[in-house]
Amino acid sequence: MKERLSVEDIREMLLCVCRAIVENEAYLTQIDNRSGDGDHGIGMRRGFSHLEALLREKRYSTINALFYQSGLTLLKTMGGASGVLFGTLFTGGLKEMPEVESVDIAQFAGLMDRALCAIMRRGRTKPGEKTMVDALLPASRALLDSANRGSDFRAALEAAAAAAGKGCEATAAMVARKGRARQYGEKSVGCRDAGAASISLIFSAMSRWANARAGCRGTQDTLKADGGEKL
Repeated sequence: MKERLSVEDIREMLLCVCRAIVENEAYLTQIDNRSGDGDHGIGMRRGFSHLEALLREKRYSTINALFYQSGLTLLKTMGGASGVLFGTLFTGGLKEMPEVESVDIAQFAGLMDRALCAIMRRGRTKPGEKTMVDALLPASRALLDSANRGSDFRAALEAAAAAAGKGCEATAAMVARKGRARQYGEKSVGCRDAGAASISLIFSAMSRWANARAGCRGTQDTLKADGGEKL
């Protein structure tokens, strides 16, 4: 039988994601101060703090309901373009997904891939424009590749975290083409995109959760202090 994650598993994984984002507010703000308006960390902390409270208070019977309410919470509490895009990360892949109480790696990879496509449509962006897509696209591909190889969730999420991290690092060499960061033009070269950094944190947290679940020591630790040193 293929490994599956239950609604409760996903809830616990998302709680790990929430803590990673909240704890890295200063790191994300520091990045955004160099190529944005400096409020990305604040917005992410606000949205994921509300999401953490929701996940601790409520339980859902299906993956669909859990992801939909998570995305809706981010949309309502983060505000602005980031709220729309990170909300879409959770809601964008649900349209073609039947109601399910658990997911295998192929279903989860498909969910993230459809969310990526929805974000690209909504943000009217493509790879290479120094956005969250530059981290999310390689993470999604890594998940799909892992699903095709029959990998378990631990290996798949570890691969996705590594790919997202590399994608985030690659944004440092890019010129910003979208959002407020584009006003910096060539001056945006040399620093990473804050949205891509957030995606990297999200998948790193998922990987740490999966390693802990499997009884392994996480190999994708992304600590607040380390993040600051990489700037």
